[in-house]
Amino acid sequence: MSNYFECQTHKPWWVWLICVGAAAGALAGPLAQEGPVESRALWIAVAVAALAFGLVWALRLAIRLEGRELRWRLFPVWSGKLALEEIREARVVPHRPLHRGGWGLRWMPGSGWSATLFTGGAVHFDLEGDRTFLLSSKRPEALAAALAEQGVALGPTETA
Repeated sequence: MSNYFECQTHKPWWVWLICVGAAAGALAGPLAQEGPVESRALWIAVAVAALAFGLVWALRLAIRLEGRELRWRLFPVWSGKLALEEIREARVVPHRPLHRGGWGLRWMPGSGWSATLFTGGAVHFDLEGDRTFLLSSKRPEALAAALAEQGVALGPTETA
């Protein structure tokens, strides 16, 4: 029985830059007022900035293959699972999140669902009922190999 676990975090410099910009924008409104600053508005701005930083800091994608189930969790918000029996084929593919609508949990017409946190590789799943799912991975070949050990059919690896 093959087990697999991976936990991705992806916090490039530009994500932190967006957070700083959002915090500055949130704080600029109350501080730019003429006269005394209403404390409630300032506290709301500080809370928004802290929430943005907290979400970015906590964001991670965990992938776990145990037994006959593939589980994923895009912490702190979404999670899901696939029974291996639902997977008709899995294949390693190159992956650019912006081609599928961005980072996070996304659905695009014609492409199906994706859970993405990392640019580079991914495993694309063809599922029963003509559904598809894409899961970004820092080690897509290792995930595909673990799935193959469990009897999941592997398609050809795609290159960029």
